[in-house]
This record gives sequence, C-alpha cells and structure tokens, in this order.
Amino acid sequence: VADAGPDQTVTDADNTGSEDVSLDGSASADLDGTIESYSWSENSVEIATDVNPTVTLDVGVHTITLTVTDDEGATGTDDVLITVNAPTVFFAADILPYFETNCTSCHGATNQFAGVRLDSYAAVLTAGNNGPLVVPGDSADPLATLVPKLESGHQGAPHGTTVIQDTKDWIDEGALDN
Repeated sequence: VADAGPDQTVTDADNTGSEDVSLDGSASADLDGTIESYSWSENSVEIATDVNPTVTLDVGVHTITLTVTDDEGATGTDDVLITVNAPTVFFAADILPYFETNCTSCHGATNQFAGVRLDSYAAVLTAGNNGPLVVPGDSADPLATLVPKLESGHQGAPHGTTVIQDTKDWIDEGALDN
C-alpha cells in the first residue's frame, strides 16, 4: 500500500522560481512482506527513489506519484499534490520601508521600547519583552505581538489595512528574508 503523505503548499522562499520540498512515503506498508523500492514520479518521469526524498519543484501545482514495490514484485501507487507558490509580499520592499518610516524612532537601533526592534529582518524575528513578534507561517498565532499591535493602531501610527494585510501575508508566506 503506497502512501505519499498529505498534500503540501509551500512558498518559494528565495524567489528563485523553485523550492525544495520534502516528500514522505514512510506511511507506506506491505502487510505480507517488505517494501523493496520507492519511486517518485511526475508526468511519468522519475524524480526520486528514496522513502523520504527532497526534490526541487518549480512554482506551480505538481501531482507527484509514489510507486512502491514489495519483495514479491507487487506494486501500489498514491498521489500527492504539491503547490509551490511565488511569494507575494517582500520584506525588503513591502515591510521594512513601512517600519523605517513609522516605527524605528521607537523600535530601532537607538530605542527599543518593550525590547522591540523593527529596523532589520533579524530584529523582527527576535522576541521582544512580551514574546515573539511573529511566528513564521501563522499571522494569527496568539503568542505573536506584531499583528495585534498594528491592528490596534499602536501609538497612533497610520497602520492602514494594506500594511496590516501585507504584514499578515508576509508572515503567512513564512516571514521570508526576501
């Protein structure tokens, strides 16, 4: 019995047009023997031959087929759908300029109110006094403090819906250093 694992959606983390994706056939099983081989293919072209390979996939939607063969030559197949999304929000172009204009006088190199710095990618991923600013991949994480502060209009800064949505999208896309 082949099991190609759950469908996945990933974001091209470095904006190169492709992303490494880990495949997982470890839930495959042979009830009366052992699995001798794993073959992963896309459009009938083999792309990997291990139980848990990492493959590089271009931005787009990919149907990957896992074929397992047991010690008696019997086979089973299962498909997994992998979606590789291009990033839509970029830290350097969309997020950092806003912080530099509206936030770094209180949360920059000179001042770090509440232990928060917003003047670099590394600083945004560092926790402040009240916990993490962001949890990459989850803009709604209750432990993260950045989005709720933006939504509250923190210190009267002009946090409009576009800035808030861009920040959420950037976080949900993995809070990439792009």
